[in-house]
Amino acid sequence: MKELDSIPPDSPEDDQDDEPSKTNSTPRKCPICNIPVPRGLKEHLLTHEDPTGRPFRCDQCDKSYCRSANLRLHREKEHLQIRYPCPVCGKVFTTKDILAVHQKLHDSNRQYRCEQCGQTFNSNKYLYKHQQKHRGERKFVCSYCGKAFMVGEYLKNHLRIHTGEKPYPCKQCGKSFRISNQLRQHMRTHLPKGDRVAFGKERSVDDSKQEVGDDEL
Repeated sequence: MKELDSIPPDSPEDDQDDEPSKTNSTPRKCPICNIPVPRGLKEHLLTHEDPTGRPFRCDQCDKSYCRSANLRLHREKEHLQIRYPCPVCGKVFTTKDILAVHQKLHDSNRQYRCEQCGQTFNSNKYLYKHQQKHRGERKFVCSYCGKAFMVGEYLKNHLRIHTGEKPYPCKQCGKSFRISNQLRQHMRTHLPKGDRVAFGKERSVDDSKQEVGDDEL
């Protein structure tokens, strides 16, 4: 059994070595199973040492996990029972991320407008991505398949199709996703039923266009 606290975390240098670089170099592969491991190679190797493939075991119940981060999430949710109340309406949630999704219900103001077409966005990040589309230049090229993109982040998301990386874990259940929008959509399934219905009504055409941006692969 591997104790969580005895496993040294990957250093920042390790993470930098594991990530696909800006020059699109191929990430490191596991020397045992030969699959790409963009980050967390030390933890991945531990899964080969354990007969179950889940070396991180909870010391308070029989749950086990293949990643230390998932074990920490389990302990926080099930045993520490940390709760996060909404400062606006008082609803209580099990993780900060689920609370953040809920709080979007209380903030429907859109502040960022494209001067070229008039479309509005709820963050400067989405406005910037949208403006890149107006420019039309596809200068970010995938080194695996040659596909080109107008926004660097779209290329970064696309590369994960080739590497298998899923860097966005749900802190509620541990399921991981390739892009942030997939995680945001998934996190809504953990909201109370009333909030899920409200989200469906609140989403506008602009929201849909923003979400397609990250998925333009």
